[in-house]
Amino acid sequence: MPSIEYIGRKPFVTDRVAHSGKTWKGKGAVAEVSDAQAAALLRHPSEFRLVDGSEPPAKDALQVAAENKPLEKFTAGELREYAKRKFDKVLKGKATADLLDQVRELEAEGAVVDPSIKAAD
Repeated sequence: MPSIEYIGRKPFVTDRVAHSGKTWKGKGAVAEVSDAQAAALLRHPSEFRLVDGSEPPAKDALQVAAENKPLEKFTAGELREYAKRKFDKVLKGKATADLLDQVRELEAEGAVVDPSIKAAD
């Protein structure tokens, strides 16, 4: 399990990001969380970081799919999840081509929420 260190400014923090139920008592406090929870917490690099020597969280199915195939090969469901996780946007419509166009627009805008997910070119 990954160990996550709180590096923010608050004297006491309860996990409201990954809903692990963990608390950190100020800067430098460390807690062990699951891989999925660590991935969620690490999306906030100004508040949390992986403890040196700790095992990084395993990649989830979306990250693996994104690394191994271009966006054009994504299913409609993968495109929806990709847009939600990477850009925090909900896509409209049902046609895969329309969803792909929306994702391309989001990519062009560059408003990334989760930079850990990168599609293959």
